[in-house]
Parts: sequence; C-alpha cells; structure tokens
Amino acid sequence: MAILALSLCTARAEELRPAKGRFLVASRKLLDPNFAETVVLLLEYGRRGAFGVVVNRPLEVELERFLPDVEEARGSGVVIFWGGPVRTRDLLLLFRSKKKLRDAEHVFEDVYSGGTPELLRKVLRRKIPLRIYSGHAGWAPRQLDDELGEGYWHVAPADVRSVFEEPPEGLWRKLLPKAEGLEVVERWPAFFRRGARISGVRGEPSGAPYQVFREVRSSTPSTSACDSEAR
Repeated sequence: MAILALSLCTARAEELRPAKGRFLVASRKLLDPNFAETVVLLLEYGRRGAFGVVVNRPLEVELERFLPDVEEARGSGVVIFWGGPVRTRDLLLLFRSKKKLRDAEHVFEDVYSGGTPELLRKVLRRKIPLRIYSGHAGWAPRQLDDELGEGYWHVAPADVRSVFEEPPEGLWRKLLPKAEGLEVVERWPAFFRRGARISGVRGEPSGAPYQVFREVRSSTPSTSACDSEAR
C-alpha cells in the first residue's frame, strides 16, 4: 500500500516576455538590496524603457500621515508600499474598478493605475480595493532586457489576488518556484520532517510545512488531473 499521497500535476513553465501587466519576480542571484526578493508589476514596457512598482514591500506608514491635509485619507487605514527607488516622494495608485476612471490607465484585468490627487480622492471615497506606492522602479531602454539576459528576473503572469489580497511578506517565496519552472509537491504525511529528500524531488523550506519542489521537465502542458494517481 502506498504510504505517500503526492500531487504531481505538472504544467509547462512557459517562456514569457516582459509586458505591461506582468510580474517580474527577482531571481535568487539578484542581491541588490533595492530589489532582492521583490515582485514588480510592470506598468510600461517598450522601446523607451520600462517601469513598474514593487508590490511586496509595505511601509510602516499610513496614508493619512503622508497626506494629512487630504480629508478622504483620514481614518482610511490605507498603508503605503515602497514602490521603488525612483521619485520616492511621488505616490502611484493601483486600484480595481469595473470601469475606467478619469486619469487612470488600464494595467490588466480590472486593475488600473494613476497618480493624480483627484483620482486618489475619488478612489478613497468609493472605498474600492486600493494599493498606494511611494516611488517606482525604472529601466532605461534595453536595460531590463539585459538584466533578464543575465538571469536577474523571471517574468510571470500577474494576478489580482497577488497584488491586493496575498500577504506581501510571503509573496516572493510563493511565486518564485513556479517562475523558476518548479512544481510544488503537496500533501506530505505529517510524519515527514521538513527537508526530507526523495529521489527526483528537490526539497526546500518555504514557510509552508512539508512543501517540496520538483523541476518541471515536460515540454508540453499536462492535463489538469494527474495520470499517475489514476493508475
């Protein structure tokens, strides 16, 4: 009788190119303290360069302390995030909306960006999902492509939950394995210690008990159900 119940549903790690509305996930070799273990949402990418915001570094500063004269910010409880090292005195918004608001730019799905005082007040009054960033990350023409070529970043699809709902402190560690082309092997029996090794499986502490990874080697997408479990 099998003593392990493993879920090994493999999906091919696709080669994604950087684009507006995609994540940059810092690789393990990126040691620059500005960007180590960060997740950046790209807001622009093209021949003139690229820019985005770091979405997983909250600051211990609430909006009402940063903008004490903005009535709508008082008591809002909105926390400011560190968006990057460029123009840190400027605030940039990410918010969700069913329709485009004036002075806003569409990013992906129902997520929009902007930075005008009027837009900030409008979003605060509507009490819709909101993130506010101090500063941003910027790249000169071809600079990001060079960094990607050096292996400093992984490109990954962005999703609303990661931006607005996931605990930011654990976001990089959660997204990194898939961005690296590793699949998560879940449902370990409780008696296995963290770091246990099994042939063909790579283990690594991840904040989730008994979570290990296996490298994805398949060149084609798998089905949604595991064939091995059906046998």
